[in-house]
Amino acid sequence: MDLFHTLLEGLTYLAPAIALLAFLVALASAIAMVRRRAPGVSLWHLVTHGMDFWSGKGFQPHAAPFRRRFLIAAAVFFLAVIAAAVSFAILAGDQVRG
Repeated sequence: MDLFHTLLEGLTYLAPAIALLAFLVALASAIAMVRRRAPGVSLWHLVTHGMDFWSGKGFQPHAAPFRRRFLIAAAVFFLAVIAAAVSFAILAGDQVRG
């Protein structure tokens, strides 16, 4: 049980750092994608039509590597936030029980 708590404490501290790094990678990838948007597609169009951004319809074909990196970073960010929340909740629950 002690090893389990040690691993959870490590995850509680490591997951937010991973989430921050994934957020920064996703931000840089999104900026690179926006610079390679398709002709006639404005930034406002991408803001108001989110599916065009997520699906890649509003971008030129050479924005595909940045889109893949963005999607992977968004997934890692989501999983890291969930991992941090779950590990924090388990450790907080154990402290309440004593």
